[in-house]
Amino acid sequence: GQGAGDDGAAALADKCESFAGQQARVVTGALAALPQQIATGLQQTIGDELAKSLAGVREALVAQVKQELAGLLQAQANSSQHSSQQLMAGLLSQHTAALTQQVAARLQQQEAQQLQMSTAVQQSVGELTQLIKSIQVQMPPSATSSSEGDGASGPQQQQLQSSEANLQQLIAQGLYQQAFMEALSASNIARVIYLCRLVPTETLFPATSPCPLSQQILLSLVQQLSCDLAADLDLKVCYLSSAMSVLDSTHPITSKYGPAIMQRLAASIDAVAPSHPELHTQFHLLKTVSRSIK
Repeated sequence: GQGAGDDGAAALADKCESFAGQQARVVTGALAALPQQIATGLQQTIGDELAKSLAGVREALVAQVKQELAGLLQAQANSSQHSSQQLMAGLLSQHTAALTQQVAARLQQQEAQQLQMSTAVQQSVGELTQLIKSIQVQMPPSATSSSEGDGASGPQQQQLQSSEANLQQLIAQGLYQQAFMEALSASNIARVIYLCRLVPTETLFPATSPCPLSQQILLSLVQQLSCDLAADLDLKVCYLSSAMSVLDSTHPITSKYGPAIMQRLAASIDAVAPSHPELHTQFHLLKTVSRSIK
């Protein structure tokens, strides 16, 4: 019986030793994990405090940046306003100088135009005087013959030859306006016919460039050529058609003296039209154009 008791005591001792070993291992493990838990708790605590501190620093920095940025914007606004005022002042000065130059140039141009207009008015007055003189002259039928100078002798023949030579010289120099003014102012249809034969209508009335004759000269030419269409009819119709095509009905001289001259032209056409049916088309065109001069 004693041996069995010894065996039971040994077994119980083994169990107690095993349990003690297990508890020792549990305690040892708990002690070993304790530094890690303490470290983790410290890290969480430190992290929370650091986050709070960083948040405060960030808010302070943001406030400071906002304040500095507002100051910079205000300074830039003040600088921009000052620069804008300087820019506006500079632009105003430049525009004032440019406007002054333009006004001075315009005044010079107006003075030149006034001088040119004064010269043109003087010339127009002279031409108008010649036109009125030629219109007022009533030519007898004998004066319309292109052969008027054939029977002249002595001083008259010399004067006619001198006039023709002068007309030839003017035409050679291309001074058509002066040549026709001289011929028309003489109130001698023979000189006008001579000059018309000397200058072809293609030269005097080119299709691609303006006619060199003024409206006053054109009106006087139409007036003298239309006095009597019986003589030199073909030449007169040719010249009348060309001259009528370049008359300006809006020109003050044409609108004032043109209607009376057109009436005389229409009457002269009616006088010769029955005897010259071959020129019916030309006569019709001339009368149509004459009616447009009102």
